[in-house]
Amino acid sequence: NGVVFTKLKTVRKSAVADENAQETVKSIRDAVKKKIKSLTEDSFTLTPEESLQGIKDVYPYMKELSRITLDLLNKFNEKKREKNLLDFNDLEHLCLKILIDRDENNNIIPSSVAEHFKEFFDEVLVDEYQDSNNVQETIIDLVSRKNSDNPNVFMVGDVKQSIYRFRQAKPELFLDKYNRYPLVSSGRERKIQLYKNFRSRDEVLGGVNFIFKMVMSNVVGELEYTDDEALHLGAAFLENNDEDSEVGGNIELHMIDKSGNEAEEGVEEELQESEEEEVVDAISLEAKLVSKRIKELFETKDGKRFKVFDKETKAYRDVKYKDIVILLRATKNWSEIFLDELGAEGIPVYADTGSGYFESIEIRTIMSLLKIIDNPLQDVPMIAVLKSPIMGFTAEELSEIRLLNKERYFYEIIKDIYDDEYEVSDTLKAKCNKVISDLDKWRNKTIYTPIDEFIWYLYMDTAYYGYVGAMPNGTLRQANLKILFQRAKQYESTSFKGLFNFITFINKLRKSSGDMGSAKILGEHEDVVRIMSIHKSKGLEFPIVFTCGMGKQFNLMDLNSSILFHEELGFGPDFVNLKNRNSYSTLAKEAIKKRIRLETLSEEMRILYVALTRAKEKLIITGIKNDYQKDFFKMSEQVERYIKKDGKINTILIKKYKKYLDWILLVYEYEKEKNKNCMLLNIYKKKEERIDKK
Repeated sequence: NGVVFTKLKTVRKSAVADENAQETVKSIRDAVKKKIKSLTEDSFTLTPEESLQGIKDVYPYMKELSRITLDLLNKFNEKKREKNLLDFNDLEHLCLKILIDRDENNNIIPSSVAEHFKEFFDEVLVDEYQDSNNVQETIIDLVSRKNSDNPNVFMVGDVKQSIYRFRQAKPELFLDKYNRYPLVSSGRERKIQLYKNFRSRDEVLGGVNFIFKMVMSNVVGELEYTDDEALHLGAAFLENNDEDSEVGGNIELHMIDKSGNEAEEGVEEELQESEEEEVVDAISLEAKLVSKRIKELFETKDGKRFKVFDKETKAYRDVKYKDIVILLRATKNWSEIFLDELGAEGIPVYADTGSGYFESIEIRTIMSLLKIIDNPLQDVPMIAVLKSPIMGFTAEELSEIRLLNKERYFYEIIKDIYDDEYEVSDTLKAKCNKVISDLDKWRNKTIYTPIDEFIWYLYMDTAYYGYVGAMPNGTLRQANLKILFQRAKQYESTSFKGLFNFITFINKLRKSSGDMGSAKILGEHEDVVRIMSIHKSKGLEFPIVFTCGMGKQFNLMDLNSSILFHEELGFGPDFVNLKNRNSYSTLAKEAIKKRIRLETLSEEMRILYVALTRAKEKLIITGIKNDYQKDFFKMSEQVERYIKKDGKINTILIKKYKKYLDWILLVYEYEKEKNKNCMLLNIYKKKEERIDKK
């Protein structure tokens, strides 16, 4: 480390003309010291010679790893061919194989098939071009006259919506042409810019433009968001002349300040009248907030009711649940809690999560019932069935049974009660008698009844099918039970028979296929609130959009892998010294880590753009801060230190933050006055009224 910071000269307090300036200089100096220390510890712990030697030493290992990977790929392809299987990547690569040949110097040239297609196609039209990868780009080049004097390729896309880098999408392909092609119609290449947005209200467009003009740049976002890139109003919304209704409105930012457990209780107290001691996790808090705001959209407030514009009737109407969507960066662990919280408030809601089938209460209950019919000496499924509506035991009754004998299975104790071995209340005796008689009846029926017919018989005999239909999201729950019935029908067509084998079949299905998505019962016109990921929402539009989980940190865990890979920069491994039994990050890895981190932040910037541009009439953003005051103080200092340039927030500052909510709050802090025209910030705190900042 060649950079040395000498001790600052001591200055008497009386000699300081401006204490704020002194503190600013000191904080800037400390920040530079911290940055240099970080660079030294991350990238320059070794001399240049040692760093180079480390890369040389690790080269043989990476070469061998590459060979093993290619061997595995070849073996995998052989196995697929044996079973006549192809995946989507195979289709791309086999297509490429047909379209290319090699000349005498082993250079790649178009094949005769490719030459035929060049003349065969009048035009080659490419949609969503911003999500193309190198393989697709090569295929387009080979089947078109793109590089001739008479090009026939027309590409459409919006690089601000390129969100599939994890599928090897390369927005750089779009950007290269976007930056090179002229706007004028001269020569072989031309760029046509489409400015107008025919989806959203002016308030939504104004807020989105306001945010991204300040945060999206060539550095983070890979595109300079200027007036040329901004969204311009193209949609036609009739003027609302009804004094009893409210339409549109500025973007709303609802934030929960969760400073410790006290703040959690305070938010709960404001959002839902629950006990002060109750502690709910962050996702539940946010879900409660969203539930509250959704219910407000259906209420009359100050004599006004919120309405949306119906393009079919060309008139304003009351909000319906199907007008609302909740967008999440990732639905795992979030959608289930949102489903529960909204369902508890009587809000019809649906989430197509691709998981959750085996964890749904109706499937767990029926599978537990099947398990105890097969073998009643299993306490966990037995208790699940006893506690369920099928048997209706209370927790107190289950405790009473257990206290009769702590050593034996529940079934054995219930059988003893049935045989009058214990004296219990008449109510408990009746329930125990029903358990034994029902199990005997069902076990006898399994001997001669096909498993699919038996499962349907159980649904009807227990009335459980009708019961779940009366629960929140009852149609979905009944559809899930129908899927289990259909699985049983598939099982009956095999050579395996019997209840035990069916339970084993389901367990293997669960392990081999993972959790399945819930049944797809939703039609386009079902009046429910939808929950989906931002990626699934791409290309869709909704009158009212909630973008939730904005306080969640970006997933940068891949940067901690022992080996990093970048398409252009190659491998970035840790060097492991087997002799000294230690390891360290190579300079190559540190360079690749910084590149991937920046590309990931750019991808997240574009994902945020996609999320905020789904709204037609109302955009509501929600998120949680663990300590807003602390973060606000830190952010205020940075806002003073990092001056905007050409209307943009300094990219150094943008790169420091790893949450959507922080990027939006940065915009808020920089332009508090201008925010009055486009964004309303609501902060929920303990024992305080909501703070409305316009």
